[in-house]
Amino acid sequence: VSCGTGPCMLEKCRDSQWGAWKEWTTCSQSCGGGVKLRSRNVVVNATDCGKAALGPVNESELCNEEQCANQADCEVGDWTDWSVCVGSCKGSRARSREIEIHATGGGRPCGSTDDGLALEELGECEGNCNGSHPLRCALGEWQEWGACPVTCGGSQLIRNRIVHLPVPEAEGRRL
Repeated sequence: VSCGTGPCMLEKCRDSQWGAWKEWTTCSQSCGGGVKLRSRNVVVNATDCGKAALGPVNESELCNEEQCANQADCEVGDWTDWSVCVGSCKGSRARSREIEIHATGGGRPCGSTDDGLALEELGECEGNCNGSHPLRCALGEWQEWGACPVTCGGSQLIRNRIVHLPVPEAEGRRL
């Protein structure tokens, strides 16, 4: 007994299709630069011989880029003098500066090295190359954390420790 003798139906190739973009989300910030998002879904799936949908599922866009009324960037003071050069031949030295005004309202934060607001900086210097023993130092205890300078908008706490130079070899750490 024969069966399945009718003509074969070849499946027509069908490509995937995207649906419409959904509405944009609310901007993540009301000012100072935010992001809004939207997405879409595949509404028609491809058959085995069809092509997949190409392109992004999600999109993002910058929004509310105007500066906030209360936005202020961090402001830092002048650099201190460089510290004593520590090390033999190629040594290192440090300098620092204090925060004068903390950032508010999404302004550039203090301590940001990309924006030139670094609070500490290390530099290379010519150390003692005459063959004598390397300089030794002792680190003091950490000081207490300072009080927060603001009650809102974000800030940074600071604490310091002293480097005592030089100290007798038996008491210090080699730098």
